[in-house]
Amino acid sequence: MTRVGIVLIACGILEFAYFWSTLDDPQCILSSNPSPTSSSPGSAILVVLGVLFLRGNLQIVSLVTWFAALILAYFASNLIRLPFLFPTDFWEIAFRVDPVSNFLPTLVQIIAIAVAFWVYTQLRAAPIVSALVRSDHSYSAPPLKLAFILGIVLVAVPLSIKFFYLTPDSAIEAKAVEIARTEYGEGYKYHVLGMLESNGRIRACLNAYNEQEIKVVPVEWEP
Repeated sequence: MTRVGIVLIACGILEFAYFWSTLDDPQCILSSNPSPTSSSPGSAILVVLGVLFLRGNLQIVSLVTWFAALILAYFASNLIRLPFLFPTDFWEIAFRVDPVSNFLPTLVQIIAIAVAFWVYTQLRAAPIVSALVRSDHSYSAPPLKLAFILGIVLVAVPLSIKFFYLTPDSAIEAKAVEIARTEYGEGYKYHVLGMLESNGRIRACLNAYNEQEIKVVPVEWEP
C-alpha cells in the first residue's frame, strides 16, 4: 500500500503541475460566464488518497480499485476514438508543426492508462486482499471486462449525443465555419471543436490550421 500511496501522491503533484502549465495555452471559452480562476480537483483527490494509503487505510481499497479500473477503461476507450475526432490532414499537420505540444495530451493519457493499470493490479495483489480479509473489510474488485464496458459507455454516450443532436454536416456547424472564414480568413481549414447556445447566442470553438500553424479560434453569432 505504501508504494500505491507514493505513486498516487506523485501523480497528483504531476497532474497539478501539468494543469497549471496548460493555463497559458490559448483557450476558447464556451461558457458565457467563464470563471477567472481555475482549479484541478483531481490532483487534490489523488494526493488525499495517497496519504490515506500511506497511513494504511484499508477502507478505501475497494473504492480506489473501482476508480482505477474505470479510469483505465475510460482513457483506453478515449484513446481508441481519438484518431476519429479530427480530419486526417489535421493529424499530419499537427505532427509536422509542433509534435511535442500537439501530442503531449495523448502522452498524458497513455501514462494515465499505465498508472491506472498498475494501481489496479497492486490493489488486487494477494497481500492486500489477505489484509482486507483479516481486518473484516468488505472488498469488491471490478472485473476488467465490466470496467471496460462502463468506460466505453462513458465515452460512447457523449459521442451519441453529439451525433444525434449536432452532426458534422449540420447547418449550425457549417455556419460556424462560414463565420470563422469571414473573421480569420480563407488561409485556414476549420474544424468545429464544440458549441454552446446561451442567452440567445451561439458560441463555437474551432481549430484553424494550415501548413504553418494550428490555433483555436472562437466565433459567436445570433441564430
